[in-house]
Amino acid sequence: MKRPNSLSAFLVFHLLIIFLFHSSVANADALQEACKSAASSGTEVTYEFCLQFLGENPQGQSASLENLFTFSLDQLASNATNIVNSVIPKLLSNETLRSAQKCLETTCSDVFKGVPSDLAGARRYFKEKDYRNAIPYVSAITTDSDTCEDCFRDDLKRESPLAREDDIFHKMASISLATVTSLL
Repeated sequence: MKRPNSLSAFLVFHLLIIFLFHSSVANADALQEACKSAASSGTEVTYEFCLQFLGENPQGQSASLENLFTFSLDQLASNATNIVNSVIPKLLSNETLRSAQKCLETTCSDVFKGVPSDLAGARRYFKEKDYRNAIPYVSAITTDSDTCEDCFRDDLKRESPLAREDDIFHKMASISLATVTSLL
């Protein structure tokens, strides 16, 4: 059996290292690209918030734009579920928020319960690499928190007890939208 030439093994090893380094740098650029796009999208998303949010991705700096998008959708699903199953019921048990019950039970709960349907549409088109048709689904999600806030502002003329959660959700959805738009 012939042993590999040490020069050949040396070259193969170094080419592999160069390839892996290049892939890592390109994907770190994906994170920066997504966050620059989100920060310049006209929303209140800051570059730092985006880096923090997408930086929670287990693949970290090596994540591709595609991976960042799917991660952001997963986080939106988790956040919407938490709002519906934990935050809203806790607020409804607060006696001082009885006047907010209509907005919490109907408007806010309904829009956040609808998030999985929009996420399914976005994922379906994403899997087909039809990013343009995924955009309307993600765009619809970005308005969900606004719809909830509008109920308190317009109908009850009061500050929303979900203002913080709605703000974070809106920023997360805006990052998802900027990320899928970057894939075009």
